[in-house]
Amino acid sequence: MEHYIVEGSAFVDGYDKLSEATRSLLYDRGADETPALGGTTTTIYNPLTGDAEKQFLSLAGTEINCAGGPTPWGSWLSCEECFRVPGSQTEYEHAITRDQPHGYVFEVSSQAEGLAAAEPIKAMGTFEHEACAVHADTGIVYMTEDRYHSLFYRFIPNVPGKLQAGGRLQALALDNHSSVMTHNWSSRPQTMLNTPMKTRWIDLPPRGQEIDVFIVLEDEAGGNQHDGSGQVDGDSGGLGESSHHSLLIHSILPVY
Repeated sequence: MEHYIVEGSAFVDGYDKLSEATRSLLYDRGADETPALGGTTTTIYNPLTGDAEKQFLSLAGTEINCAGGPTPWGSWLSCEECFRVPGSQTEYEHAITRDQPHGYVFEVSSQAEGLAAAEPIKAMGTFEHEACAVHADTGIVYMTEDRYHSLFYRFIPNVPGKLQAGGRLQALALDNHSSVMTHNWSSRPQTMLNTPMKTRWIDLPPRGQEIDVFIVLEDEAGGNQHDGSGQVDGDSGGLGESSHHSLLIHSILPVY
């Protein structure tokens, strides 16, 4: 077993002691040699006493779990900020084995009382997810992506509150722009804050096509993207104060 992986994991040096029933709840066991290090911890906090009454691991075997966000129906969406494919490779001078692809959103119930089985919501896309915000009235989930060139997404569920039941994944586009940088951290921004722009949502191809995060527009409107800040406004269904956008045609990568 790769000892450095175990030291960095939620199981410290106790992975070998876990029962098969517990190991089966991990999303990616890494051939039981390099289990994925990400996940979530649920903490029951009493604001009156200031005490943490209970703490437990609620999601495990994922990678680079980033901002995520709460849902109106009482769960947490945990986002993998990465894109990885199964197989063995060397990273940081260590051999890593992955049993599963990574780059998904996982839902963690607030009613969980221990580690639950990790099930990726594949219809919400495979990309470097950052944050999620749910529009309470419609159940639509707005998502940011954390990479230099990033899209701004929304997921329209078939059944509000039931994300595993599937839905439509879309990216925001600017009409009449084949390419435009809309972030605000350049010395000379191409677009100014508070400037109205005509936008539209573009359906992304269904899962299973040979791409990860994608939009091939060329002569059409550009895909709208943000700078990786990860802030979204779930109440209005719009962009948070620090979310900014630009166009990108993404690399072609396999999707699982």
